[in-house]
Amino acid sequence: MAESAIFFLFKQLSVWLQDEQKLLGGLKQEAELIRAEMGQLRAFLRVADAKEESDLQLKEWVRQVREIAYDTEDVLEGYILRFAHHPKDSVAT
Repeated sequence: MAESAIFFLFKQLSVWLQDEQKLLGGLKQEAELIRAEMGQLRAFLRVADAKEESDLQLKEWVRQVREIAYDTEDVLEGYILRFAHHPKDSVAT
């Protein structure tokens, strides 16, 4: 379950970063770094999903990671929407 949330976020992030790369250029390195990080998170969550029921601390950590993933998605969506509507403002601010 947590893995699917991260996978969805990863796919969205990948699409957004590719769009940003077309607009701003030079984001290839950042996109690769984020892809690697998301891959590591997905691997962790795969293992954690199987163990979290017996480990309350792990369960809480997985909940926090999931919440951060959702928050990250919201921030990225807001940035993309802002940039799409005000490209000059988003680069300067």
